[in-house]
Amino acid sequence: MSLAAAGLLLSSSVALIALQNSQMVGRSDGSQSSSGGSSVMSPSVVGTSIVTRDQSGAGKLQLLVLWRGSPGWFMRRTGSGGSSMGGGGSFGSGRGSRPLFVRQGGVNLTVAFDPTTRVARVLDEDVPLKDANVILVDLVDDPSGPRVIKTFRVDTPLGNSNVLNHLILETPELLDYLRCQTQIPDPQNLGPINYACSSAVALGKISADRTITPVPQGPVTNRAADPTGPPEPERPAGPSGGSSSGVVSPVVVAGWFTHRDGLGSNTMDLLVLWRGSLGWYSKGGSVGGSSGGGSGGQVGMSVRRGGLVLHALFDGPKRLCQIDGKDVPLNDHNVVLVDDVDSAGGPKVLKTLRIDPVLPDSAHMLMAIRKSPELVSYLRCDLKLPDARQQTMMDLICDQIR
Repeated sequence: MSLAAAGLLLSSSVALIALQNSQMVGRSDGSQSSSGGSSVMSPSVVGTSIVTRDQSGAGKLQLLVLWRGSPGWFMRRTGSGGSSMGGGGSFGSGRGSRPLFVRQGGVNLTVAFDPTTRVARVLDEDVPLKDANVILVDLVDDPSGPRVIKTFRVDTPLGNSNVLNHLILETPELLDYLRCQTQIPDPQNLGPINYACSSAVALGKISADRTITPVPQGPVTNRAADPTGPPEPERPAGPSGGSSSGVVSPVVVAGWFTHRDGLGSNTMDLLVLWRGSLGWYSKGGSVGGSSGGGSGGQVGMSVRRGGLVLHALFDGPKRLCQIDGKDVPLNDHNVVLVDDVDSAGGPKVLKTLRIDPVLPDSAHMLMAIRKSPELVSYLRCDLKLPDARQQTMMDLICDQIR
């Protein structure tokens, strides 16, 4: 693979993880809100979810669809154009709504859901759900597919947590469906497409040896074949904001707040780098995160890793943040370095600094980090995790930064 092709693949893969890590902020008027989105969950599976949230941000899963195909099916080169995920208005509007769609690797997968009838429209097929909220779809790029193989219900409490990762890591049947052991060759086998799988390995939920399967080639010929390529992705009118978090090195978990203006330009408002001992984030406890809005332009984030709960609050108008309840003046800075998160004395704010806040899109935080030699040094990517599988995934992440 050429360097240019590898760079293009890296950009696409990082973008695909955006919805996977993003958190939804409830409406300021206190009413229930809903959201839907898709993300790559493993080399074989893309997940699409619809969730409602109450005033506190607590979520309820309405629908989760796991689209499974050949390993790397969403990277298949078909000449039919690019790739995208999106849609909107798919909750509570029946067939008259625009469905959520996944256009990847030469297939166009769509789902719309009517909560009044409890019927999901998967491509051209009505799928009665009754009390089910999960649909498993297999063979999405096979000549015989896509095929709905099962529906069932999961009742894992969502709270404010990340929907797809949280459910899959806590539900053995969903995790097994990902086929995490079946990987694709490097350098296509990038970290973002293995986010859920690498988390499962880190938590000891997967231990089997992996196999390598080439990315499929040639056109898709089934009923979901997409010969036209995707339309231009739609952006919501006006400004919007969001937050996300994730492991970025052997010792660091990052959390960030971003916003997009009405013209579609993305800006990083605040980046927090929580550093601890080697692999601290995988030493037990649940994995997840949440975010929510507050009064006066405040937004908050909680990250659960390694048995710890880390909190950050950002007040843009006052140029102030709080790290675990302690005020940290920002002035014109937009990065906070926090060390010793798992020490007996607790987290310590080392310093604040400023980096270029302009992002190609809200998913490219690794690209923002690598602009700063000081941040790259802070990550300590030279350290090695004791578990070989975890270190393989970490090498993929650190290579993107280096």
